[in-house]
Amino acid sequence: MPDVATPQELSELLELQNIYILDGAKIGFQFSCSWDMEHGLGVMTRKGEVINIGEAEVAFMAI
Repeated sequence: MPDVATPQELSELLELQNIYILDGAKIGFQFSCSWDMEHGLGVMTRKGEVINIGEAEVAFMAI
């Protein structure tokens, strides 16, 4: 991942692809990203807190 100094710089490197809602409390966000076009970026949240960040599959895998 490139060095970024502001949220704006990060947002310019990402494109939201999908949002997953799992078991009512978890929400996953899948992004394409300029630094890893093959694997993308995934973020899993639970009740508004980030619980996992990794490759795109993180967005839809149950923890």
